[in-house]
Amino acid sequence: MPCRDAHAAYRRERRRLERADPWLPAADALVRLEQLAREGVGIRRVAALVNLSPSFVQRIRNGRARRIRSSTARAILTLEPRPTPGTLLRPARARVLLRWFLTEGFTLTALAVRLGLDPDTVACRGRFVRSRTEARLAAFRRLLTE
Repeated sequence: MPCRDAHAAYRRERRRLERADPWLPAADALVRLEQLAREGVGIRRVAALVNLSPSFVQRIRNGRARRIRSSTARAILTLEPRPTPGTLLRPARARVLLRWFLTEGFTLTALAVRLGLDPDTVACRGRFVRSRTEARLAAFRRLLTE
């Protein structure tokens, strides 16, 4: 019976895969997705970084996926926050970096020229700052302190 043999082979393979990559509760992944969202990393960005479909990441984020594979959980839990360059962030970290530059003797204009930005952008006066601006400030500080 070829159908019976094929089904038995399929079940054996499914059991082998189940042992290799077991199911886990999705609660930890949900908490991590919420943390990433607060840091400016959206569902599509997470999906692209961990090679999942955005709809599945959305199901985890909404609590509709109760169980996920251990490999999926591991990929989400170890994901480092890297927002896209245009993501809007709260300016607290950028302002701390800006204060450091000002105490080191930089002017806003000189800093803006070095970073290739507009002085108003570097000033971080608004309610939000682009992650690109914050990343440039952080990279320039690392360059100067190393």
